[in-house]
Amino acid sequence: MKKINENIINKHILEVRHKPYMKFLDIKGEMSNFIIKLRRFNFTYWHISDNRLDFMDTSGKIKTFVSLTNFGIVMENSPSLNYFKDQSILFLNNILEFPGFSDRDITRLGTRSFFLVDRKLTFNDIKRKYQDKFLDLNPKSKDLFNANLIDIGAPFYFEENDDKKSGFNTRSGPMKKDQMNRTFVDSKLYPNNIFPESALFFDIDYFTKDIGKKNKEDLLNIVKKNINRSTDIFIKFKDYVLE
Repeated sequence: MKKINENIINKHILEVRHKPYMKFLDIKGEMSNFIIKLRRFNFTYWHISDNRLDFMDTSGKIKTFVSLTNFGIVMENSPSLNYFKDQSILFLNNILEFPGFSDRDITRLGTRSFFLVDRKLTFNDIKRKYQDKFLDLNPKSKDLFNANLIDIGAPFYFEENDDKKSGFNTRSGPMKKDQMNRTFVDSKLYPNNIFPESALFFDIDYFTKDIGKKNKEDLLNIVKKNINRSTDIFIKFKDYVLE
């Protein structure tokens, strides 16, 4: 099998939404101390507002948040596709030990991932592969407006065949360097020289709705399943479009 030379830049968000947890307003201080003491993440920066707590590690690449209606983790430029899943499981496994967390009525669990796939292709090469293979535009479609197609992208919305509570939304297309700077906006974490001149962009929001109250083990299994499914969709997409 031919070895593929590619670089993947990424950003991930895990968000658990739940019905308002009013007790949160009374235990913000205690919860802050609990999260700061999670030594595996080394949270050294924090911000406490009326209805939300935010934390960040020394690198700035891992952030967490807890509020009246949601909690989650954000990861910038993970070193591997499995790293986001492993760290998310570790964080949730810890945070769900805090009294009250496992008793929340969950309305939505979502994982959103942004990817840039760089295989040293030109923008026009990526655009051609994307429109011919993924969108399968026929000549009549391309010539319909009697104009040159200079950029292309598309959103899609899916529902899983075997689980009507789960689905995913995607955005994708070729992307130029100036667009990358607007999508990955933290210049300290994504210095300008990290971005190629062009890449294939893929954004996927995978979610499960109306989960309700679950014990820790069941909730962690949903997270694992969703991240595995999201990653599998991304790998199939990039390899199909760019092969």
